[in-house]
Amino acid sequence: MSLKFLKTGDAAEKALAEAEEKSKAAAANAGGSSDEFFYRYRFWMPQDAETMITFLDGDLNDNGVLTKITYEEHQKQIGGDWKNFFPCTADIEPCPLCEANVSKSFVAVFTVIDHTEWKDKNGKVHQNEKRLYVAKKQTLQRLQKLAIKRGGLRGCSFDVSRTGDQSAAVGSDFDFLKKWEDMAEFKAQYGVEDTDPLNYENVIQYKTAKELTALGLGALGASIGGEPADDVDVAADL
Repeated sequence: MSLKFLKTGDAAEKALAEAEEKSKAAAANAGGSSDEFFYRYRFWMPQDAETMITFLDGDLNDNGVLTKITYEEHQKQIGGDWKNFFPCTADIEPCPLCEANVSKSFVAVFTVIDHTEWKDKNGKVHQNEKRLYVAKKQTLQRLQKLAIKRGGLRGCSFDVSRTGDQSAAVGSDFDFLKKWEDMAEFKAQYGVEDTDPLNYENVIQYKTAKELTALGLGALGASIGGEPADDVDVAADL
């Protein structure tokens, strides 16, 4: 599997700058504003919800910039469900989702412990689980400020809330609670066995252009090119 779509360090910062320029150009032109693809691990919040999360990575580099993995991803509505995400293949080969005018976003990924308690369909209670935290640009800018203030995000616990229907689904407001310097203490407090970040190369599943087209995700759901499928851009981070 090719992993060239994932970017770190200087390449990630360059990609962020390029994404910001693209957004400015798109806004000017517009006059304003699945496949299961790693969804099992992806953190999200319902509207007007509040929960607690703890970051397991997100250190600052020597220049005071948040270290991160970045890439561009498409979000596609399938059968009325927006929870379908696919890395853009454009850095490697022509992307059928780009050809179909399916919206895409620049994202950065982190790992968090989600302290939300929830019950599955079998009645089993879950809590303090590891999740993939996918941040779009506005959320990433907010995290950068928080990281500078706290000397990095690793070990930081926040009360996070999502306010409003256009707010980021990963949370729009962050209330700092504590920075855990001793992760052994954190493990004991919450019964967490593993505080290593997710293996992003395993969790973020790249599909080739051929695979995307075979899934009916190209233009007209059949081939690269043609008329764009009916699709609505979702502003919030999902």
